[in-house]
Amino acid sequence: MKTRIFLFAFFLFGTLVFGQVQDEAMIQGKVHGTAIDGPGTQYYCSAGADYGQDPDGGYAWTSDIGYYSGFKIFDNFSGVSGNITSIDWWGLTLIYSGGWQICDENPKSFEISFYHDDAGDIGSLVSTHTLSVVGYFTGYYLGTGNKPIMKYSATISPPVSGLSEGWVAIQGNPAGSCWFLWLHSLDGDGNMIQRYGTYDYLRADDVSFCLYCTSYPVPLSKWAIYIGIFLIAAFLVFRFRRRLA
Repeated sequence: MKTRIFLFAFFLFGTLVFGQVQDEAMIQGKVHGTAIDGPGTQYYCSAGADYGQDPDGGYAWTSDIGYYSGFKIFDNFSGVSGNITSIDWWGLTLIYSGGWQICDENPKSFEISFYHDDAGDIGSLVSTHTLSVVGYFTGYYLGTGNKPIMKYSATISPPVSGLSEGWVAIQGNPAGSCWFLWLHSLDGDGNMIQRYGTYDYLRADDVSFCLYCTSYPVPLSKWAIYIGIFLIAAFLVFRFRRRLA
């Protein structure tokens, strides 16, 4: 009798565990591959990133409210599973005065916004977070010059939920003494948007950022629940009949 009870309990446990709904992103694993450490702070997305577009030091895009009435960069992402809890990004703080000059504003104030995707365009606003963030020198410079590339990291609170695909915008905001330039990436789909005033310009490019998430609770599939209920009921009927006998 003990053996039967043990086998029944083992079978019920296996049914409930392995009968969970498997999200496609969970099966395929992370969007970005294994990280590689650069000098100084980590230059690439870490292995724990749920989405990543690694930085490339070729050039950068201005995304600061203080730059000639303000430029703002938006880039899209997809395949995210879970609540977005933090973000890394890379860039520089410079000022233009007869040419781009090094400008040290650290910490730097940023406005980080998340948007729904609307058939490949920027959709409705999900949330905006205004944060003062310390930048850390990566050990790399922009191009062949002496302009230091910084890494920024921020916690998103409250987390952004239910956004498996969408857009993120990072802008130096409110205006400070320096302008933020968001570093280019070779990853992504080659589509981003640079906003100037009320005009949006589609750019065939990407910028560097990583998203980190906490997982959603994994639900049980309906058939696993039905089988579990049936097995429990069958076991109770079997026990009741044994007692009557």
